[in-house]
Amino acid sequence: MNRSAWQKIAALGFAVLLLGAGAALAQEETGNVYVAVSDGQGASLPGVTVTLEGQGAPRVQVTNAQGQVRFLGLDPGT
Repeated sequence: MNRSAWQKIAALGFAVLLLGAGAALAQEETGNVYVAVSDGQGASLPGVTVTLEGQGAPRVQVTNAQGQVRFLGLDPGT
């Protein structure tokens, strides 16, 4: 291959890398909240209703047997 062909291949590779980087930056930002509910002595409390409020509708979960609940894929906010 001559030098011009290598330059075209290198330019094409660079363009592919730039397009991939742009797609990676366009990923949606989400977050997760993990909750553990316990009593005053530190014992887990299963069956507790936990409500998370913020942007959009409130999210409601009930704690599992270990007193834990997870809110996944939340939109950014306070």
